[in-house]
Amino acid sequence: MGWAIDPEFPLQPLDVSIYLDGAGPGKGGTLLGRTVTDRPRLDVTQITAKDGTHGFRFPLPTSVHDGKVHKIYGFGRSVGGQPFPLTHSGFELRLPLP
Repeated sequence: MGWAIDPEFPLQPLDVSIYLDGAGPGKGGTLLGRTVTDRPRLDVTQITAKDGTHGFRFPLPTSVHDGKVHKIYGFGRSVGGQPFPLTHSGFELRLPLP
């Protein structure tokens, strides 16, 4: 779970791309998939003082459940089309084998 917001267009949903082991296209990353900010997040509304649905959910595929350490990167895309890294992008995790 995470969230993203375009401060210039706080009520618009955003596209979010999730990458594995590389910070996006051209940087060795594998695109795991895309999602959209379409979930209410009261905590984000309280922090930003903007109403809207800024949350997203992205279940990691079973291929990531391999017992190895991976880095997960998230990128939002502003309403104007510019990509931006999500805060805490590049965090490490290790998921056990299923």
